[in-house]
Amino acid sequence: MHSLFAICQEFTSKPFCINRGFGVIAVLASTLCAAPTVYKDLQPQYNSRTSTIMLRQVDVPTRAALDLAAWYDNSLFATPGQMDSATNNITTLVALNGLVDPNRIARVEVDLAKTGLTPKDFQSTLSYPALKRACAMELHWDSLARVQEVVAKAQGLQAVRVVLQGSEAIWVELEVQKGFMVPNAKKNIYGTQVIYVQLAKSLVQQGLPAFNKWKDLYVNQKLDSARVLEWAQVLASYWYPSLNTDLVWDLPKNEPTIVIRGNPLGIPHFTKLSVKGLGPVAQRGGSATVAGTIANKMADRSLPQNFVQNNERIAAELNAHGGSFNAWDSSLIQLHKRWQHLLDSVPATQMGLEGKRNWLFFRRSLLASIAGDLSAQKPGVAPIAPLIDFKGRLEANEVNMLFIPVPTKEEIMPELVPGGDSSLIGKIVHPYGRKFILDAQEEGMEIVDLLPPLLAERAADAKAAEPLFQKDDTHWTRRGMLVAAQVIADRIKQYSWYNEAKPDTKRFTMRDTIFTRLGDIVERMPESKQSVYPAATLACSRVYANGVPYAGPKGAPIILVGDSFTGVMESVDCRNGGLGAHIARLTGLDVEVITSWGGGPNVRQKLLQARKAQLAQARLVIYVMTARDLYQYPDGWDELAQ
Repeated sequence: MHSLFAICQEFTSKPFCINRGFGVIAVLASTLCAAPTVYKDLQPQYNSRTSTIMLRQVDVPTRAALDLAAWYDNSLFATPGQMDSATNNITTLVALNGLVDPNRIARVEVDLAKTGLTPKDFQSTLSYPALKRACAMELHWDSLARVQEVVAKAQGLQAVRVVLQGSEAIWVELEVQKGFMVPNAKKNIYGTQVIYVQLAKSLVQQGLPAFNKWKDLYVNQKLDSARVLEWAQVLASYWYPSLNTDLVWDLPKNEPTIVIRGNPLGIPHFTKLSVKGLGPVAQRGGSATVAGTIANKMADRSLPQNFVQNNERIAAELNAHGGSFNAWDSSLIQLHKRWQHLLDSVPATQMGLEGKRNWLFFRRSLLASIAGDLSAQKPGVAPIAPLIDFKGRLEANEVNMLFIPVPTKEEIMPELVPGGDSSLIGKIVHPYGRKFILDAQEEGMEIVDLLPPLLAERAADAKAAEPLFQKDDTHWTRRGMLVAAQVIADRIKQYSWYNEAKPDTKRFTMRDTIFTRLGDIVERMPESKQSVYPAATLACSRVYANGVPYAGPKGAPIILVGDSFTGVMESVDCRNGGLGAHIARLTGLDVEVITSWGGGPNVRQKLLQARKAQLAQARLVIYVMTARDLYQYPDGWDELAQ
């Protein structure tokens, strides 16, 4: 058996074992350096608690290597930019006696030497959170999630890595969190105590054959640049709800392969991954490039029928609810109080909320539904002025703009939120969202109002097999997305330039398929409840142009920009079956999609920077974002560069 000192020697010989102000010999003597070997830390003096940049190099870009490099001891999950309040004053001893569970955890070891794990076992350690999610989605194997339920009961522990011992034994490395201590537990190279738990044999064997076959691809299959980009898009979208992350595009050649910007606490953080021999992969592009300019191009400045209908519809709604938004909102005060009570009943840091019939809802979406008048927000947070400025810049290039706030799941399915009931089906529960449309249109912004058609669809078939939104996710389903795509396409066909743009719907076809998704709210729930919500199998309709999966080209007459509602089923999940692809199918016009996984407000700068030249060909920019980010968007609405 290898000694602890030998294990430390193996791992501290790697270039990422950083001198943190004390000698390497002291590190060997006082810490257990069981660190991963699949990546190298390249950021000088990197601190996994406080650094605002994490830079790592991966030599071989497998999914396993990229996942571990992105997740393990990433300061994005700590308190980036804050002073490290190192826990010299230990407050709580972790109770380990409750961890042993005959059906889940067979052994708990504080001393690594007693596990029998060798340096060779640690050479291919795996990210626990990434592996747990992948197994749930791709294998429908929840063993790791069930272990997490037990770990969550012992406060102060966080599962971080998986170590495979042979072909049947699986160990999980647990980090001891700040403010807690396990007597005699050693520290890793980042100064954090770690212990190890072994999964029960009965739990492992349930899905072991399929796991071992899948694991070989996960660990060994090298990804090309396209699949590295796909991996990064999925990761940024998954981290976004809690960490406000977005993939950084169009980097110069000397930058790392992947850069993900996060801002969970108001301080920007950058996760940078460099793949050996591979430059930046997040470069804008489509399946082709539409060349040339449009002679005498003019934006359509006629008064839109949709604009008039929006004003008339909301005026009628207002008249039916007391004649003022204050009166309308007051009529819902009891419902809003119940929702506020729901928010107050869970910790403020818990983003996932449990609804009726195992439906999940997102904290920030519910907050937005009871927020009051959106126009009362301060400059920099209030959305209308930045939107009008953006619209003006587009019209200076003779480009029309449509703004489309996507109603939240809470607005479309309020009866499933605790405190609601079936009388709310098809009803408006956020009157100030209606006022926002009036206020924006009064300033000259045309809105595509998705709330009425989605509520009508909901009221017409509230028990449909395919609901309008995903049960444990913030996003719509294929059904909800297709309702939106049809409404948007109908509006596009009314533009005076539509026929001049030479639409061709005959080249498009659809093929139905399915995909598996673990909802983005699931891991915003308490760890003890997450295994209750398995990955869901969802329907998708992929779009093909002339027999090839459709990807909108650069220089398309329509540019769709926005948040993750433009990306789901488009660049992740089933792919080529999202909002942009279906708008193209329904209108016969090409649609380029630019997605900001970090939220819709700041995609404006991306468009102006990345596609300034393409505005010469563009007729229309469709700007789509979740309505919840109209209220107190964490990053604010950046002022656009001149």
